Amino acid sequence: MGVVLGDGWFRGNLGFSKQNSYYGKDLALLLQLQITYQDGTCQSFCSDDTWNVTPNGPIIESDIYNGEFYDARLELTGWDLPGYETSKWSKAIPFKQSNEILIAPQGLPVRAVQEIKPVKLLTTPKGEPVFDLGQNMVGWARLKVTGNEGDRITLKFAEVLDQAGNFYMENLRAAKATDVYILKGNGHEVFEPHFTFHGFRYVMIEGLTSPASLDQITGIVIHSDMKPTGTFSCSDTLINQLQHNIQWGQKGNFLDVPTDCPQRDERLGWTGDAQLFSMTAAFNFDVAAFYTKWLGDFTVDQLPDGKVPVVIPDALDGFGGSSVWSDACVIIPWNLWLAYGDQRILETQYPCMKKWVDFVAGRAGAKNLWLGDWHYGDWLSFEQGGVTENDLIASTYYYNSIRLLGKIALIIRGKRGWRKISPNLR
Repeated sequence: MGVVLGDGWFRGNLGFSKQNSYYGKDLALLLQLQITYQDGTCQSFCSDDTWNVTPNGPIIESDIYNGEFYDARLELTGWDLPGYETSKWSKAIPFKQSNEILIAPQGLPVRAVQEIKPVKLLTTPKGEPVFDLGQNMVGWARLKVTGNEGDRITLKFAEVLDQAGNFYMENLRAAKATDVYILKGNGHEVFEPHFTFHGFRYVMIEGLTSPASLDQITGIVIHSDMKPTGTFSCSDTLINQLQHNIQWGQKGNFLDVPTDCPQRDERLGWTGDAQLFSMTAAFNFDVAAFYTKWLGDFTVDQLPDGKVPVVIPDALDGFGGSSVWSDACVIIPWNLWLAYGDQRILETQYPCMKKWVDFVAGRAGAKNLWLGDWHYGDWLSFEQGGVTENDLIASTYYYNSIRLLGKIALIIRGKRGWRKISPNLR
């Protein structure tokens, strides 16, 4: 058995302040292989200090934001097969950390679910060879290339072209969104990155020694393996296109956590975005397991005073307590119950909901008006600064969370009076 470890959220670049190693600096593996033999006996093989490790290999760098640097000349042939010589490798060092802080994942695996062929190979006014996949997608590009040993092929990713028709990456901010492949010079070579993904429609290629061809690039679409559940179409082509965009937006941002964007140096689990979209998400796809896993992260990251961070998993040092965003801990379980009728999500998340409502109650005081605190408020309003008072939004959402919490408490206790708390079910 062989395993390749990458930085990911744990140790890679994360957030828009160029931070890395946010959760820790040491890569580690926790693995158990359970074998059941035909006679019914079982045997387990676990990761421990008998394993052999090496930092050597073809993956020089691999980062969610910046992309992957892969040198095929450094590939270790047969390293994951029996009999490979590992005498020059090191022994694994046991990681001294309590397993009590670990939570078994309940969500859906992220998988490659679709392949997209480019619809056009164009040359920009600057002379850049660019593949147009015809669809804004999330994943990576599979590269097919032939060349000499040491040839360097660079792939860059963008969502749009600028007004002049040139490749445009400024909206990615600090994210490099660049994959580099060094050829080993062994005939036809195929490269797919291992620990990165990009949000893109256009792929620019550099370093070819011969003209680019349309079949050199294939878009590999990835997302949490949600099954489609709802469809919609009508006689208006613009509305149908809107629904198409919504579905692709969901696929592009549901990668283990519901992110705010899939392309720039952010891609975080902003709670306000996810709660506003949660009912639409449940219409389009089966998101019961997806949200159940993510709501478990709410419980883990909730602060002792009841505040809920605005990003889950927390990557902003506990920054939270904003209405609408933190109210997601109440609204999303409620919407999941409306969509699926599974009471367990209400029971599991009830302590988290109550701690949040109790926190707001302490801020609202006897008048039950949440006044004076900072909130995101009318975010992305067409008028800078918002047109709705933050105090009004905060107090309204406080009322809504109290109302929902009351209903949820009655539902958990098996009482029928929860409908009377408000004449409107939602």
